[in-house]
Amino acid sequence: MKKIERSGVTLIEVVIVTAVMSIVLAALLGTMVIGQRSVNTGMAIANAISDTERAATDIVNDLAWAKIDPLPADGMSVSFQIPVEVDGDVLNGANDVNWGSYAGLDGKLEFAYVASPKAEHKASEPVDDRDYNRDGDKADVFYLGRIVRREYDSTMTLASQRNMTGPIIISGDMDDNSSPDPMFYLRAGSIVIDFWAYIKDDDGNVLAKHIQTSVVSMN
Repeated sequence: MKKIERSGVTLIEVVIVTAVMSIVLAALLGTMVIGQRSVNTGMAIANAISDTERAATDIVNDLAWAKIDPLPADGMSVSFQIPVEVDGDVLNGANDVNWGSYAGLDGKLEFAYVASPKAEHKASEPVDDRDYNRDGDKADVFYLGRIVRREYDSTMTLASQRNMTGPIIISGDMDDNSSPDPMFYLRAGSIVIDFWAYIKDDDGNVLAKHIQTSVVSMN
C-alpha cells in the first residue's frame, strides 16, 4: 500500500508563529505609542511656550497706548487705562483723552500674576539645578501660577477676567528663603515684563524659558 504524505503545518508550529508575531506586533505598537506620546508632549510644550510669548506680546501692545498706574511694591501686577471712545471720539470737550477700559469710561484694566492653589505646581531650584531668581544659589522653591487679564468698570467692579497662560509661570516664594524678581518693573523710563515659563513633561524633564520684553510708558 502506498504511503500518503501530508503537507502543511502542525498545531505547535502555528502556536509558535503566532507567539512570535504577537511579540513583534507588541514591540511595534509600543514604539508607536511612545513615539506618539513624544509628539503629543512636544506639541503641548510648544503650545505652552507660544502662549507665554503671545501673552508678553499682548501685554506690550496694551501698555504701549495706556495710562499706567504706579506699580505696586511687589511688582506682580500692573493696572492701566486705555483711550475710550465717547460719542465717537476718544477726546472730550477739553481735548483731553477719555481714559477707561472696554467696560466703560473711568474703568481700568490689569495684568496680574495669580499663584496656583495646587501643591504640585511648584518649581524647585535644587531639584532642577537652576537659579531661577538669579540670586546666586540654587536653593529656592517657587510657586507656579498664571498671568490673568482683568477688566473693571468705573466702580472698580470686576467686569471680566481671562487666563493668558496656564499655571506655568514662576513667581512667589514657597519656602520663605528668598523671593523672585518682580514680573513688572521700571527701567530707564520703560516698563519691563520679566518672567519664566516653566514646563515639566511626563518623564520629569524640565524646560524653563526666560521671557523678557519692555514697553515705553506714555506717563
